[in-house]
Amino acid sequence: MQINSKMLVEALKKYAAQQGIAYKQLGSQLGFSVNKAKNVFTGRTQLSGDDVLRILGNHQYALPRLKSYLPYWRLRRAIMDVDKSSDIIDAVNEDAMVFPHRIQASNMLSNIHKPLSELARDIMHDKKWWALRNGWICSAEVSGSMIAFTPIAPDFVAAASAMKKMGWIWRNGQSVHADWEKINGGETGQEAANNCEKQLRAFILDPQNGFELDGYFRQSVSDSTIWEIEVDYVEQLKRLIDEIENIAEHWPQYELSETPDEYGVSVKSIYQSKFDYLEANVLGMCGIHSELRERKIEIDQETEQRYRRIMSEDGSHYRYSALIDPILAVNDRRGHLASPMPDDWKRYNQLQSNGL
Repeated sequence: MQINSKMLVEALKKYAAQQGIAYKQLGSQLGFSVNKAKNVFTGRTQLSGDDVLRILGNHQYALPRLKSYLPYWRLRRAIMDVDKSSDIIDAVNEDAMVFPHRIQASNMLSNIHKPLSELARDIMHDKKWWALRNGWICSAEVSGSMIAFTPIAPDFVAAASAMKKMGWIWRNGQSVHADWEKINGGETGQEAANNCEKQLRAFILDPQNGFELDGYFRQSVSDSTIWEIEVDYVEQLKRLIDEIENIAEHWPQYELSETPDEYGVSVKSIYQSKFDYLEANVLGMCGIHSELRERKIEIDQETEQRYRRIMSEDGSHYRYSALIDPILAVNDRRGHLASPMPDDWKRYNQLQSNGL
């Protein structure tokens, strides 16, 4: 994963120069050991994906932001200035847009002895709402593999409390009840979902109803939707694997694409060499796979086998391990601190110098 890493290190060096502090002191502020700070600022080792996300999300450092990015381990856009309002949305996305979850229905099938919060969960599930990593409850508009989130409530408790105050849900003795006529506004299908979302959001935003809302939430509501992100992470893992195999199999002839993407940015304009691009894809693949495993999200057998083959974890060395192994040897990854040997650095530096 790279911003690329070299660009971020240069930005950190400029920050140190502006503040008049030594690299050792800056490294300490960043949580680096003395050896890691030395290796990072001399270019011997690259920042890990977690390092980059943590540094970019720390407003202590006056660093440029990215034009756009994917939310984990694939920062890949050009650096540019953005206006203040975009800064707010950027900060929200850095915190929120990693593995949102569809709200699941309650496991309690009977409404007898059922908590009101579980009945509220059923309503949110019925309307196909999502919970983001920062707790926000959102609706979602899906187009292909992309999804645009629209904030409704700052957290689950606020959403459930609002439903109770609005008379949507209530308890009567041992039973809980929901007024679906009120919830749906007399509509059906998507119109019912839209009505439910609109009324609940308006109630929560009304200051007379007593909900404490931070500026980030209010700003995002006023901007209607949070940035689009990819929903199908297994598909994203597959695309990274496809790209890695394509680069490795055609290594001598492979050239970085000059075709601009939807943001007008080409791969060649971001990466200094095809080896840098290969490295970014390999580290991105590792990061996504680790997160999928940690979240217990199922990876189909074919994709898992392809991943293990590239990582030489299927009992044999990958056919192109001479390209992959040096990258794995010198880079910290999620749950793995690199311990490169001199020969690892030799192979890595050779590939980097010859990987134009």
